[in-house]
Amino acid sequence: MVIAAQVPALTTPDAVEPEPSYARYAVYYAPEPGSPLACFGRTWFGYDAEAGVAVANRQDYGLGADFVARITETPRHYGLHATLRAPFRLAPGVREEELIEAFAAFAATRPAVSLGEVGLNRIGPFLALTPLAGTQDVDRLHAQCVFAFERFRAPLTAEERERRLAQGLTANQRILLAQWGYPFVLSEYRFHITLTGRLTADESERITPVLVPALKDLQGETLRIGALCLFAEPADGGPFRLVSRVALTG
Repeated sequence: MVIAAQVPALTTPDAVEPEPSYARYAVYYAPEPGSPLACFGRTWFGYDAEAGVAVANRQDYGLGADFVARITETPRHYGLHATLRAPFRLAPGVREEELIEAFAAFAATRPAVSLGEVGLNRIGPFLALTPLAGTQDVDRLHAQCVFAFERFRAPLTAEERERRLAQGLTANQRILLAQWGYPFVLSEYRFHITLTGRLTADESERITPVLVPALKDLQGETLRIGALCLFAEPADGGPFRLVSRVALTG
C-alpha cells in the first residue's frame, strides 16, 4: 500500500512545468507508525515526520527541555530515520511524479530486510541506534537504492561540494562524493538511526544512561525494514516529512 502526496499531472501538453513542491528528496527507513521506536522518536524529537507536524508532549527524560531541543535540533529536521539514499535535489527536467512512481515500483520488487536487535552506540560525535549483528542484507538494499535513484539526482553545486570537502573527507570518501554526490555510501555506508546532533564527550556520558532505559521497549525486539519511505524537504526549508511509504513485498 502506498501512502503518498501525489503531484497532480499536467492537464495540457503545453502547460508550464510546475516548480517542485520540495527542495530535496531522500530514501529512508522509518519505523512503522505506532511502533515503540516510532513513539519514542515522536516524543524525543518533538516531531511527527509521518504527518509533518510538531508534537506537543515532548519528553526530555529529566535532561531539560532546552538541552534536549538543542542536541536534537539537527536530526529533528530529517525525522527519525536511517538513510538508504541521502537527500538530493531533482535533476533538471525530472518531475516529482516520475520519482514517486519509480520509487513505488522499486520498493515493490524488493524483499523485507531483518536487522535483528539494535543498540545505542556513539558514532563519531553523535549517538545512534545501530544493528548488533551483521548488516549484509541492508547494505545490499542501500547499494540498490544508490544505483536506482542516481538518475534522479541533480549534480552537486560548487557550494555543496565545498561544504562536504570541508568536513575533512578521506580519499575514498572524496571519490564517492564526486561519483554519487555523497561521501558515506557503499564501502563507507553504515546503517544507523541518528538520535542526537554533535555531542561533547561529557554530554554523551550524561545522555547515554538516560536513553538506555528510555529505549527499553526495543530490547530483545527484532528490527525489520518492511517498507521503504520517500521523505522530502519542503521548499520553504521546513523539516523533512513522509511523501510515500511502500511495503517491501518482492
